[in-house]
Amino acid sequence: MDHELLASNVDAIYAVAREDFTGERDRRAKQLRADDHREEAAALRSHRKPTLPAWVVNQLARRFPDEVVGLINAAEQLRDVQRRAASGRGGAGIREATQQLRRSVADLREHARELLQAAGSRPEAHLDEVGQVLFAAAVGQDHHETLRRGVFVTVPAGAGFGAVDALALVGGTAAVEDPVRDNDDDAGSDEPDTAAGTSTLEAAAQEERRRQADRERRRQADLRRAAQRRELEQRQGQLRRSKERQQRRTERAEATLAQLRTRMSEAATDANEQRAALERIDQQLADLEEELNSLDG
Repeated sequence: MDHELLASNVDAIYAVAREDFTGERDRRAKQLRADDHREEAAALRSHRKPTLPAWVVNQLARRFPDEVVGLINAAEQLRDVQRRAASGRGGAGIREATQQLRRSVADLREHARELLQAAGSRPEAHLDEVGQVLFAAAVGQDHHETLRRGVFVTVPAGAGFGAVDALALVGGTAAVEDPVRDNDDDAGSDEPDTAAGTSTLEAAAQEERRRQADRERRRQADLRRAAQRRELEQRQGQLRRSKERQQRRTERAEATLAQLRTRMSEAATDANEQRAALERIDQQLADLEEELNSLDG
């Protein structure tokens, strides 16, 4: 198996537009078979079309590689701060690291919004899942290479903002100091302050979940408003079409009435002409009878 050859082809098929994925994969697999790389062709054929959120993340990795690396670095920074806190060396910087990770995800979400709009999809329907993919991939070290290469097929297992809790407790439940306090404040204490740091991490997780819930409520509200707009537009369309049909019926009735009036007028004219003709004939007959009478006399 030529792993580099396979990897280059995998990278290529996940770089194309989502609707072109299957065709590009099959084309490359066929070429690999023709070049006698049957194992590579079979392996390439096993790759599946990415879901829309996964495809967006793959495009982010290609179009904004520096920001994706920054996201991974932010997650690693938070992990390092938590490890120091877990070892009792203080938790200073946890809040800043958490905020930096959140900002990195938010910045990439905005890029994702533009990609979804350009792809003709409603961003509100997919942005939360894109954010989950980014977050899960950042905090899960096993996904870093997949994220850098941009070859996701679907949402990583365990994705979701519950991953914040997993990251928050890296290394197990640990003694963590309050990041906003000076480490020297507890110099005389034999036991580390476990509650402060843990509560800070839990608060960050709760805040992230609250934000996700707010986004979901806004998304549902947008969906309801969109449905109401569609219903209103449908009703307006029905009324407009009904009015147009009525207008056409009125126009046809008016045209028929005009035709009948024309025929009546023509018939009346014909009748008048016929009466005049009959009157002329009667006059001619009277003249003939008078002439005959005069001859007989």
